[in-house]
Amino acid sequence: MAQESANAVFVGRTDELSRLEALWSAGRLSVCAITGPGGVGKTTLAERFCSGKRCLFIRFRLVSLQANIDIACSTIEAVTGTRIDRGKGLTAMEDAIAAFFAGGKSVLVLDDYPMASSLGREVSRSFRRMTEKLEDREGVVLFTGSDPKMMKEFENLDQDLFGSLDSRIDLRPLTLAESRLMHPGMSDRDAILTHLTFGGMPGYHVHARGETFRDALYGAFLAQDAPLRYGAETVLSQFTPFRRYSSIVEAVASGCRKVTEVSSRSGYLPSSCSESIKDLETAGLVDRENPALMGRRAAKGLRCRDPVLSLTFGVLSKGASGDPYGKSDMLDSVTERMRGFMGERMVRLAEDYVRDHYDVDESGTWRDGDSCIPVVAHASDGKNVMELFCECSVGEAQEGLLEDLRRKVESMDFRGNLRHVIVSATGFSKDLEAAAGRDGRVILIGPDCLFGRKPAPSLRRHRADRAYPRACAASDAGRLVYRAGVAGADASGGAHRTAALAPDAPGRVYRVRHRLYSLGGLPEKSAMTAWASAR
Repeated sequence: MAQESANAVFVGRTDELSRLEALWSAGRLSVCAITGPGGVGKTTLAERFCSGKRCLFIRFRLVSLQANIDIACSTIEAVTGTRIDRGKGLTAMEDAIAAFFAGGKSVLVLDDYPMASSLGREVSRSFRRMTEKLEDREGVVLFTGSDPKMMKEFENLDQDLFGSLDSRIDLRPLTLAESRLMHPGMSDRDAILTHLTFGGMPGYHVHARGETFRDALYGAFLAQDAPLRYGAETVLSQFTPFRRYSSIVEAVASGCRKVTEVSSRSGYLPSSCSESIKDLETAGLVDRENPALMGRRAAKGLRCRDPVLSLTFGVLSKGASGDPYGKSDMLDSVTERMRGFMGERMVRLAEDYVRDHYDVDESGTWRDGDSCIPVVAHASDGKNVMELFCECSVGEAQEGLLEDLRRKVESMDFRGNLRHVIVSATGFSKDLEAAAGRDGRVILIGPDCLFGRKPAPSLRRHRADRAYPRACAASDAGRLVYRAGVAGADASGGAHRTAALAPDAPGRVYRVRHRLYSLGGLPEKSAMTAWASAR
């Protein structure tokens, strides 16, 4: 039977377990792949599924083919008590697994399968022969993997198994509410800081021990025997050459957003950097910022996605790594340097929250020179469409943050239905709460919402919402017409809606193609006068 890891803490994953249990109950042999970045909990999920079941759990390593065969045979011998003739190589392993399944309904877990399959296609062909021998048996075969080439490996596996790979589970990182369950003794603020630092990776959170965030940070990263002190080296050990990949990650974590910037900082040619960045993206360690409301001029800047890499290369490597001044002084120094890191991670949390809780077609970041709105989303409340402009704060959000956001939105010359959203990990000042009460377009998302103790705030305004219909949201021209319609409604007590406009060159002159008036029957002449004055 599989034994759960000593440090495993299992939260969430109810949907994934249900899918695996459905395969177990299928009455035949089912083959499933579990994929995801390192530390996301693939092995722990497989262990939890195997609990109480007849199981072989084989963990492969990045060693020679014969060494992996020895690992598999040793595991089988320990479970079955039988001796295996290892001189027969892969055939001996296949026969031993087939004999185990002949004893009854079973589970076979091939953990870190790409470690073995990377040694040659004969490995995946061997597992094809194995599944053929098991086709009349009942049970589940699980392949797990997080290697940078795992996608290709699982594609090859499916081909070699002739399409018998029944399903695939892509594990996502834990949500804030889920990771909160791993730290029941922490305050809300410390739990959020811990989530921002360790991401949603349960493999990292198991090392975040302590009643406070500072204790967790020190124990995981800063102490002499800290398990994640050299975590970045472990994460990147799967890449060759190590020095090139670590230099590229360091450049991205330090703020290099373009390949040319990464090349200049790392000292490697742009072509080499591009290839390495693709590998890092495939492994889920690096991704690209999604620009929003910026048109064709938008650039998808590089970002470090893995929290351990981002913290190690973006913060810890830039200061003293020893402990010359004692624990307290070192923690003060490190947490001060973590301000920018925490801000970036808070942006990720805010964007994930918006996408998970609202009907969002598109989300990303808006930039114009040094000005930036970290999260912009195009959303719908089921009836109206609107743009969400979000600012984030790790500490208590003040009214000045809202005023700054308003100035940025005004500089965009945006003409449409909008919401100002402030997301805070700590809460809001009384002045900001009062400002939100006066303006129905302001939405405050605080710790209670982030932890799921309160539902997501409604996108509808507190007062009458003059939202323009989805048909007018397709273009800036449509938004200009909507604004003119609001001006007309304000002046005459009615309301009108106007469909698409088309620009005439030169200058910002528009002509009306189609006109639709309703809810008050605003006459055409009045509507045109209101539109002209609104310009």
